[in-house]
Amino acid sequence: MTEFERYRSRPSQETLTALLKACEGSVYNLCYQVLRHPENARDVSQQVLLKLLDALPRLGNAEHLRRWIHVVCFRDSLNLQKKLRTRMTYEREKAAEAAAAGVPDDTALEIHEHVASLREDLRDLVIDHYFERKTLPALAGERGCSTVAIWKKLERARQDLRESMSKAGFSAGLSCLDGFLESLHPVPPPDGLLSPAILAKAGALASGSGVPSLTTAGGVVMTGKGFSIAAVAGIALLCLTAGMSAGVVIGSSHAAPAAALAERPRRERAAETADAAPPARAPEAAPAPERPAPAAAGSESLPGRLQRFREWLLAEKKKNGAEKTDAYCKALMKEWKELRPLVMQSPDTYAAFLRAVENEDVCGELFSILNPPRISPRGTVRNINDLNLPEPIRDACLELLGSGTNAQRSACLRLLAVGRLGEQDAALVQKTLSLLADPDPEIRKDAAGVFAYNAGMLADGDLDVLRRLLQTATDPELRRGCINIANGMKGAEAESLVIEEAGKLIQQKQVSAELVSTLQERVDHAGADALPRYAALLSGALGAASDPDLFREVARAVLHLPRDKATAILDRGYAAAPTAELRDGIGKALQKLRAGETRRAILEKDLGESKTTWFTSDVDIPFDPFGGFEPEK
Repeated sequence: MTEFERYRSRPSQETLTALLKACEGSVYNLCYQVLRHPENARDVSQQVLLKLLDALPRLGNAEHLRRWIHVVCFRDSLNLQKKLRTRMTYEREKAAEAAAAGVPDDTALEIHEHVASLREDLRDLVIDHYFERKTLPALAGERGCSTVAIWKKLERARQDLRESMSKAGFSAGLSCLDGFLESLHPVPPPDGLLSPAILAKAGALASGSGVPSLTTAGGVVMTGKGFSIAAVAGIALLCLTAGMSAGVVIGSSHAAPAAALAERPRRERAAETADAAPPARAPEAAPAPERPAPAAAGSESLPGRLQRFREWLLAEKKKNGAEKTDAYCKALMKEWKELRPLVMQSPDTYAAFLRAVENEDVCGELFSILNPPRISPRGTVRNINDLNLPEPIRDACLELLGSGTNAQRSACLRLLAVGRLGEQDAALVQKTLSLLADPDPEIRKDAAGVFAYNAGMLADGDLDVLRRLLQTATDPELRRGCINIANGMKGAEAESLVIEEAGKLIQQKQVSAELVSTLQERVDHAGADALPRYAALLSGALGAASDPDLFREVARAVLHLPRDKATAILDRGYAAAPTAELRDGIGKALQKLRAGETRRAILEKDLGESKTTWFTSDVDIPFDPFGGFEPEK
């Protein structure tokens, strides 16, 4: 049992103090690693701990608490560091470990920013292993997997960091990334970091009496130093036991079922990515809890609520057809917002409703309850989140993928395509993989889409499935989908499959912008042994691309090769350019290459701007999906 669970199950002076002490080490260590200055780290740590007391009643579980700490520590430390960099009189002190690794402060700050932007599960692992110095066996024990799995995931995190830094043009950090991470060591918090002010604020907020007799100094709330931690913890405990009469609903955060809290990580992560901290809530205007209370006797049951939702959807579709009006979008998001916590409280009832064939006409909207998008007449924005489906809903998805109608299977696959799957979803992954061979082309397309963000769930043995499909596939879209899946996998076998199948497509003159992007990404991370193979593929693609815009994309990708290889390929492509404008641009780029120019941005200007538009949706949106779309009264 964690300290968070002990505190939630038995609020007392001891458990409250133990919880704060359990957090202070991680908070201070993270802030110090980013700021590299003990006093600044102390100030930001105390700010974070004060914010933690505001957020504590809203945190669903220990994992949610841990991730909240990671996000807020990175955000507040990076914001302060950026402000300090603008002060000419500020003299930055180097941490001894980073200095030993020879990493300048500016480079370290850039690396920290890229670590902060990692996918959530990878960021947590990097923090645990490098910042907290947990061993591979310890991490494997905590996560219930093998040390090999942890090692592979760390390798994936480092690879994602390199890709992120490379795309941002941060080449200075690439060469020292591994050394910098290895140089990090945990830093213990200083004495007195848990100031009496922090615990006093906890008691004041819980009791709804405000924060009395506090003065602000340097952005950190301070009080008299005569209080002891134990005394203030006792005051906080007394206030906590005041319950709802204090104006803040405390009991609901202890008594609500865990499933009802499943929505919290998404909403809290969205709130914590804002640049400014949320203002303190006035006790006299405390908002009602977002988590719905259990249904009272005589209230509408979930089956009835879902049935009413279904009837409303069918009526709207009959009235408006495929058109999505602004009023419809607002009302639909309101329905999703209200239904999701109810569904998470009663997953069995929801799963039974999903299975009913008569609901297949609205199964897309029903599945969207689990991960509601933000919609408007102009389009849809979806969050890529950890789905963490309750077991009854996961079983229903598995059943529908196997024996459901095409509408049910497609809706289920589209839900999985906008979620990150975990080890508990292994059966769903294997079933989805088998649907790549489904006779329905739309099902195959939807199944391939699931692996856009989940190719890392596949093992080397799954490459055999892709090979068999590629040997018999006649649909170019399916072949490209299989190549994209293999491209998302790690290892030499996956790379060989990508090279082999890309070569076949190029020979058949089926070059696409997507294929060119895949080759360019591979070139950026290829070793010396693989570079000649990618150079040959790009040379072939340049000869097979007759469309001017596609030819330009291939030529720009060629510039990612070493200078000698890029010069040789563009030399041959000069005569094959489909337009005089492209021929002139390639000629100018060649002149600069031969003169020793290596800056890709300079060379790409001669070729002209890319005409291909890429839409990226793998991002945690830094706002509430329901914000700004309040339903009409």
